[in-house]
Amino acid sequence: EDTDGDGLGNPGSESEECVSGDRELPQVGEYYQGGYVFYTNESEGYVLIGSSHNFGGGGWGCKGTAIPGADGEGYGDGQQNTADILAGCTSSSQALVASTFESEGYDDWYIPSKDELLLMNEALGFGSIDNVLNFSPGANYWSSTEVNADNAWALRTFSSGSSSWSEKDKNNTPPFKAVRTAYFSGVADLVLDCSDEYPDCSANEFDCNG
Repeated sequence: EDTDGDGLGNPGSESEECVSGDRELPQVGEYYQGGYVFYTNESEGYVLIGSSHNFGGGGWGCKGTAIPGADGEGYGDGQQNTADILAGCTSSSQALVASTFESEGYDDWYIPSKDELLLMNEALGFGSIDNVLNFSPGANYWSSTEVNADNAWALRTFSSGSSSWSEKDKNNTPPFKAVRTAYFSGVADLVLDCSDEYPDCSANEFDCNG
């Protein structure tokens, strides 16, 4: 129910207001929820979003300690890698820095896996025309993918569009990029309780006719 005349539904007599609408996933290159979309997975209903911020260099964390589970390389693995690093590394780590980052109210950022980091550079870094993710030429960037107790994978990016992987000592201090995942419940998304206490439905391209 629209109780304040702003065109948006507000909590009213209904215990729950739901609006179902046809919703396409944001496209690669689109600015969305704190960063730029660099990967879409329509079949599984999620997109990967990268921040253009270059986080200051620091150690990967916990040199000499193998982190169980932090060896995922694929799309979607960066989030779990980062969670595993946070759980298994009680000392300072770049994963901790990523987990405390916030952009436009979104605070669920993590360090990308090998495949996610490579795709970031190829899609919206030096592999693209605009480099909207602001990769630095010749810089190494940490991935969240561990090699062993002493090393983790880092990607070196070049303005030519090429890149190369290396096993970096965890005490080295490359910068890193932050990523977050936005999930959808399929092409038809669902908005619960369209109120002014939540992001405007109109901003999410929904009609909220309470």
